[in-house]
Amino acid sequence: MKTVSTLALVFLTCLAGHAQKVEKYYNYNWKETDISGASFYSMSNKTDSGWLRKDYYIHRKTLQMQALYTDSSCKVHNGMAYYFYPNGNLESVGRVIDGKKQGQYFSYYSEGMMKNSITYLDNEPVGTSIKWAKSGYMTDSAFYNKDGSGIEMEWFDDGRPSAGGRYAAGYKKHGKWNYYHHNGQLSCIELYNNGNLLQVKLFDETGNAVSDTANRMMRAAAFPKGIGAWTKYLQKQLYFPSGYKIVNSDLVAVVAHFTLSEDGSVEDAEISVPFYPEFEKIALDVIKKSPKWIPAMLHNRPVKYRMRQTVSFSQSAE
Repeated sequence: MKTVSTLALVFLTCLAGHAQKVEKYYNYNWKETDISGASFYSMSNKTDSGWLRKDYYIHRKTLQMQALYTDSSCKVHNGMAYYFYPNGNLESVGRVIDGKKQGQYFSYYSEGMMKNSITYLDNEPVGTSIKWAKSGYMTDSAFYNKDGSGIEMEWFDDGRPSAGGRYAAGYKKHGKWNYYHHNGQLSCIELYNNGNLLQVKLFDETGNAVSDTANRMMRAAAFPKGIGAWTKYLQKQLYFPSGYKIVNSDLVAVVAHFTLSEDGSVEDAEISVPFYPEFEKIALDVIKKSPKWIPAMLHNRPVKYRMRQTVSFSQSAE
């Protein structure tokens, strides 16, 4: 019988102490808790540059975030901020001054590939912003002037055109925006005036006009027969791993993120709040074997949809 703990006392006691230090614990949903229910450990220390906060994945004993703040409660960022995936790879990095993003921000996929590069001025994007798919194709390229006017082009993960249009000052859509089906046919033409939508025309994949617009402009992905059916699926498929006994708690959780593709299939499932490898593997296996979902819709075509799922394990199910 393997005994695993929800605590990480050995790890915590190895962290260096400081005279001006604030320690907190957070659960998998980033709600403050005591150590018995913690997924994250946070330590903030007073430095000459401000309060340096470091958040750790307790069960991986690795950094989740490191950033400077102006105050001990760590409400206002003021310096470089680094975020990390559970596997230790960098998730994002950038500078925040008095709570506002300034300069270039980079984010990455968990495997290490670059995800996007965005330049900010007082928390607003300026200049050139670029996003990439895991395939390496560019999926978004935008240029913004300081007043928020600009232009944007989007592509599908395989490089085919997805959308394009302009912004008026204040990052407001203006003029004609075109959206495309994956086969290259127009899916939607939207006409804007300073952010106000004036007219919409929808087309199917053969180019014919669509008159029924219900749920075609924006619709979240949905599990067949509803969220209750998804919960039942998880409960039926999940099991408490044999040979394990949890001390300090009867219920533990991991959190996974996954993408629902344009056809409703699950892809890119990964753990974002870890516990122990055996529990993580069970959670990912169940999610990956999910039946197809009803895909999300945006601008009259199916689109990818990112999901966050908490997976709980009850010791009583052993």
